[in-house]
Amino acid sequence: MDINIPESESQKERKLRMSKTYSANVFDRLVDLPASFLKVGEVLELSTVAKGQVRNGLAGIKPGFNIHEVKSISKATPKEKPIRHTSAYCRTSVEGKWADTIADSGAGISVMSKNFLNRLGWPMDEPTNVIYTMANGSNATALGVITKVPICFEGKITYTINCIIVTNSET
Repeated sequence: MDINIPESESQKERKLRMSKTYSANVFDRLVDLPASFLKVGEVLELSTVAKGQVRNGLAGIKPGFNIHEVKSISKATPKEKPIRHTSAYCRTSVEGKWADTIADSGAGISVMSKNFLNRLGWPMDEPTNVIYTMANGSNATALGVITKVPICFEGKITYTINCIIVTNSET
């Protein structure tokens, strides 16, 4: 005997999300390619210019997408406490150099310290006169700009962003 169970409202409204798919890890393959008398990985260790050129080239590669269903969360009732918002702290890396960061999707600019830029061994792409407001309310001038920085979140998702470079005491 079949029993007809009516669908709830949440089952009727399906939400879909698109996620990226990758066919290969290009960097892993690139590092092992021979380049006459050196491997490509050895060339990249020697030259910050070569690192920058590879970083810029890889930033232009776009992944495919999959669409899958997302389970929705029911809306809060008036009796529930209001949702409190806080900064999203996360662990990120750039070319294997790890850092604790704050993700703020509403921020006007992304910031990287001069100290972290030095750890990467990268030069600034260009100087800048950008003036920004720090958390304490005072204004400061950025040292420069770096573009197409591949930020990897928790070793799983990589986004390419542009950053202003600030002195170490301001971060």
